[in-house]
Amino acid sequence: SFAPLVPTALQSMHGVVVAPGSREGDCNEATDNAVDAVGRICRYQAGSGVDLASVLPTWVSWLPLRHDEECATEAHGYLAELLETGSPQVSSCLPDALRVIASINGGLHLEQGQSMGDDALKARLSQSLSAIPQESIAAARQQLDPSLAVFL
Repeated sequence: SFAPLVPTALQSMHGVVVAPGSREGDCNEATDNAVDAVGRICRYQAGSGVDLASVLPTWVSWLPLRHDEECATEAHGYLAELLETGSPQVSSCLPDALRVIASINGGLHLEQGQSMGDDALKARLSQSLSAIPQESIAAARQQLDPSLAVFL
């Protein structure tokens, strides 16, 4: 069972993501993999004592992923699932979730050959917001940079 290893795995992945230079040069893909791994642990090992209330908001703050397309698709799909199901952990970090969706929809900060997900994923993320009360969306949107809000 992986459950006893979850705390150590989460600590290791956190260390990779927050390390100096983790979002630069050759480290980008490894960082995307680490962020995706944290999301997968939350998704598939939630019953192993993961404190989703603290881990998921941190995980959302690390999104969007753009250097590993497979990881991006998985992680952004999990974000959509959390929004669709009204996860209270993601509702607590709704401004960050909106930032992620707007960045993905706008294709922001992408270089040639990079992808944050296909059109179906973008549509799913946008549609997932319908599960969130509109007053919550409006309040979170006010915290969003206006240059991003146009992509929601």
